[in-house]
Amino acid sequence: MDAQRRVKIVVTVGPASWLEETLQAIGREGVEGFRFNFSHFDHENFRRAASYLRSLENPLRPLTLIADLQGPVVRLGEFSEFPVKAGDTVKFVPAGEAGEGVPVDKVIFSVAAENDILSVEAGRLAFRVLRNDGHVIAAQALVDGLLKPRKTLAIKGKDLPLPSLTQKDLKDLKFAVEAGFDAVALSFVRRAEDVARAREVLEDLGASDVRLIAK
Repeated sequence: MDAQRRVKIVVTVGPASWLEETLQAIGREGVEGFRFNFSHFDHENFRRAASYLRSLENPLRPLTLIADLQGPVVRLGEFSEFPVKAGDTVKFVPAGEAGEGVPVDKVIFSVAAENDILSVEAGRLAFRVLRNDGHVIAAQALVDGLLKPRKTLAIKGKDLPLPSLTQKDLKDLKFAVEAGFDAVALSFVRRAEDVARAREVLEDLGASDVRLIAK
């Protein structure tokens, strides 16, 4: 990178942009950083896109590939999206278990209490917990909106007992090293120890030169 320039243009690589001709066109516009969102999509497509981007590099213009890990976050499971109106009651059930409702990670059931606010998609939707019997959480919608699968879910004002690097993150981190990514972005960093843990894993993988981005 030019010593006088400290800024890089970074784009996110996804289904709309990972075709070779699209990546080539983006590169011609001066983009030097490519972010891969590991919350979605699969290693096979990411590996192919990363390999092609490497073929576009030259010594005077190296590219930076960034693996953005999902991090310690809870997401809704798979279901058909549906509209909700303020006042509607929506049921949430543990993912992988029998029962009718919106599937969600079991960790939510160990924390959610009556009157807690469930925040979906960073607050775009919100629900007040009416009851939690350990198998079903019944919650009242506070705003109108469209409830979609795979969106983030948090409990307002409460931390969830999740590790800084989940099993998915560890698998994705190993893949990122094997695929030659230059940097790893850590999502939902809560303390300095979270970064230290990621650095330790990278060193164990023989990738101490991979940069870390905390966010």
